[in-house]
Amino acid sequence: MPDALEERLAALAADLWVPVPDGLEGAVMRRVATARPRRRWRRWLAGLVAGLLGAGVVASPVGAEIREWLGLPGVSVTTGDDPVTETPTVPPATGSTDLGRAADLAGFTPVVPDALGAPEHVDVSRDALVVSLSWTTEEGTVRLDQFRGDVDPLFWKTTVEADRVAVGLHEALWLPTAHRVEVVAADGTERTLPSRLAAPTLLWVDDDLTLRLEGDLDLDEATRIAESVG
Repeated sequence: MPDALEERLAALAADLWVPVPDGLEGAVMRRVATARPRRRWRRWLAGLVAGLLGAGVVASPVGAEIREWLGLPGVSVTTGDDPVTETPTVPPATGSTDLGRAADLAGFTPVVPDALGAPEHVDVSRDALVVSLSWTTEEGTVRLDQFRGDVDPLFWKTTVEADRVAVGLHEALWLPTAHRVEVVAADGTERTLPSRLAAPTLLWVDDDLTLRLEGDLDLDEATRIAESVG
């Protein structure tokens, strides 16, 4: 766990008082005794803090800072103050490569939703971290970005609403309203694309990949597409 996050959680704990049910201590210690990969620990911790936020337990400045950390591997989501009123446009992938070449460049096999079929366009980012697919549908352009979940945040989002949902057995995050998104370089120091307005977006983890589905979709349709990934 990053030192900064550990310090924030320690400071947050000093402000919290939550009734402890009987038997909870033993259950927690048994869970801690089970070795888990680091990334799964981060996901579990994110879910715990999200639950505290949703229950209104966290109300200190420390809680506000931790709220900015919530997200999925490779994605950072920050709550904003004001809703976005502009209409977003989903940019299609602009590359002319194919799925096989994209796999060679990115070092992983891109997944394709059966509900959308073969993508019209396939693109790989300059740093070879992100594979983007796009389709033209009756609802407009649908875009699927995917990348390994063990990288530092590549997508930084600011939104007024984010809901914890599920895609099959996988944790997911639904951003139902238009929101700002920035893409950063691999070293995290230089923005490779300007901030743009993103359409409703579903984020989820599938094995070692983080996937980002964007389009003029509602949650049911986005989930249907996501659950058809093969």
